[in-house]
Amino acid sequence: MKTMFKVLGIIAIAVIFVFTACDDGNRKTQIAKPALTQNQFTYNGSERTVTLNPANAAYTLGGQTSATAVGTYTATVTLTNTANYEWADGTSTALSLNWSITSAGGKTQIAKPALTQIQFTYNGNTRTVTLNSTNTAYTLSGDITKTNAGNYTATVTLTNTANYEWTDGTTDPLSLTWSISKADPFVTWPTANQITYGEALSTSTLWYGSGDGDFAWTNGTRIPTVINDGYEVTFTPNDTANYNILTRIVEIYVEKIYIPRPQLTTNGFYPDGNEHTITLTWLGLDPDDWPDAELYTLDGDTTGTDVGEYFAIVMLNDPDNYGWLPYGNDLVEIRWVIHKAHSYIGSWNQTSIYTSNFDWYIGIDSIIYVSRGYPSGTAFFTITDWGDEVDLSSFYHTTSNTGVTNPEDYPKGYKLTLTPTSPLPDGMEGWNDFYFFLHKDDENEMIGTVKLNNDYLNFRVFTRQP
Repeated sequence: MKTMFKVLGIIAIAVIFVFTACDDGNRKTQIAKPALTQNQFTYNGSERTVTLNPANAAYTLGGQTSATAVGTYTATVTLTNTANYEWADGTSTALSLNWSITSAGGKTQIAKPALTQIQFTYNGNTRTVTLNSTNTAYTLSGDITKTNAGNYTATVTLTNTANYEWTDGTTDPLSLTWSISKADPFVTWPTANQITYGEALSTSTLWYGSGDGDFAWTNGTRIPTVINDGYEVTFTPNDTANYNILTRIVEIYVEKIYIPRPQLTTNGFYPDGNEHTITLTWLGLDPDDWPDAELYTLDGDTTGTDVGEYFAIVMLNDPDNYGWLPYGNDLVEIRWVIHKAHSYIGSWNQTSIYTSNFDWYIGIDSIIYVSRGYPSGTAFFTITDWGDEVDLSSFYHTTSNTGVTNPEDYPKGYKLTLTPTSPLPDGMEGWNDFYFFLHKDDENEMIGTVKLNNDYLNFRVFTRQP
């Protein structure tokens, strides 16, 4: 029995020893919380560094441990192994230790605040500014709440300059500027009315635009060109204090100025040994209404001396903005001639001219028939013989268009034999003047006229045929 009790006692003691050992193994080492050796410094321009009291390998110092400027800072103390260590109060979270650098004067330095937002756009509502940090050491005043567009100033003032100063050592109130910018008004841009080149933009009405304001050409006195990329229009809002003035390019159609096509003052000449020069005219228009000379250039065959066909051209100097009627800007080509001016009737009288053949010598080689034009009637003449070129220098002749009467100036011509195709009209014997029409292709295309009387032959050929 004694032996049994001894064994049991030994076992019990062993068990107690084991439990005690296990309990001691799970217990963390408690560490006293340290403090900063110094938590208040006076600014001297040098870097200040904090240390712990006491130092211990069970924790480390981090966070803001060094600084130069006046201000408040926070250092942190962290246990190196929270599995084995804890603070004396049973916690294990890192410690935050505050320290500061104060001004030499002993005032608390305050960081200068700023406005949370300094730029707004007008929308008709009230706008209010706030500070990005709050502190009982200062107050916000001045232009804090505004509605209309403009530039404003809010003021931040230290509440007690005896105890507080800004971090730069000053105590003056801060002026913080902010603004409400003008808004763009809502508009529907107009379309421009068509105008003609030479008219100012102001003559073009702007249609169908909408907005609380007015539209107008930015430069209303400008003369737009036919070819253009549009011109600037300005919208001026009624409330220019809060809304921007807007501009935009608006398309405009500019029509060309169309001017009548010119003709030649004289487009048929007779050779006289001199140089002939053509000039322009506008039939049916008063000379005061003729186009200005700087609008066009007469070029090509503008002078000639010899018998023949010539072609002049009239070019618009500004074809982008001007055109010829009817609606074109091409070159105008004008044909003119210097005629073979010979003409002579070999043998005739007022009665026989309509009843028998007669010979007519004329300086034109392309007439196909001759018709009587005056006195009225239906008598026509057929060219029954178109002779070769003959010498006319021995014949007396005259041409009323040139006044030339000397046949030696025009020695060559053609002989035509004319045969009447209808009888002489009644009463013809009393007429002194007879008119004939020269035809080239058909009855309606006349190329000249001839007048005969007892004394001379007047001969005129239209300019379309030499």
